[in-house]
Amino acid sequence: MNHLSKINHIKNNTINSYTLDITKTIKKKVIDFLSIILPYLLLRQTLNQKISF
Repeated sequence: MNHLSKINHIKNNTINSYTLDITKTIKKKVIDFLSIILPYLLLRQTLNQKISF
């Protein structure tokens, strides 16, 4: 029983750290994406305003 619970514990830890890695990766991707798309959107917004005035 003890051995089995140990294995389960290790399995859970592995899953947890794996999930954490995925979350980190997704966050990084989102931040990278935003850092590319936001300046573009801001630039477009500014250009649109200049044209409309």
